[in-house]
Amino acid sequence: SFVGTETIRFEKGPLGLGFSFAGGVDAPTAPGDPHIYVNKIAAGGSADQDGRLQVGDKIIEANDASLAAVTHVQAGEILRTSDVVKLKIIRKCRRVRLAAINGVYGLGIRGGADAGSPVVISRISEGSAAAQHPRLALGHEITHVNGQSVRDLSHSQVLALIKASSDTLDLIVHPRRGRASTRRQSTSGPGA
Repeated sequence: SFVGTETIRFEKGPLGLGFSFAGGVDAPTAPGDPHIYVNKIAAGGSADQDGRLQVGDKIIEANDASLAAVTHVQAGEILRTSDVVKLKIIRKCRRVRLAAINGVYGLGIRGGADAGSPVVISRISEGSAAAQHPRLALGHEITHVNGQSVRDLSHSQVLALIKASSDTLDLIVHPRRGRASTRRQSTSGPGA
């Protein structure tokens, strides 16, 4: 299992942050695990509208304060201290290996450091290697290509890494929830 970290910043809405959490040293989610985890995203709330925070994310910092050894109540107090929340989270990712079909993987991407957004799968061509992989879907974030982090790479640099993989493409992806995670989008034409 692979893990990725992300720093997420968004504003509170009229109903607060729009997510709930579980955990704390006084209320561990599992024996010996006092960490704070996101356990619900409120539909239409600030976290949902931002789209980056996911159920199951481990929150390790909130507003630059460590949540490593706090009670559930203390975590809530830290989260409510500002109208803008900054969260540092850890999440589980998965490894996906694709074998090219006729030199093509059949996936398109959007985002990149130059766009100020994570690299995500925006297109999966019907019948392609990407379409045949059961653990890959539209909206999944790509964090690594062939062992290289894409966090600080531009869109064109990530695309070049994918296209330079002539036979096999090794991706680390984070499945994302909600409207962006539709399983397939049927398209025709060339793909990466």
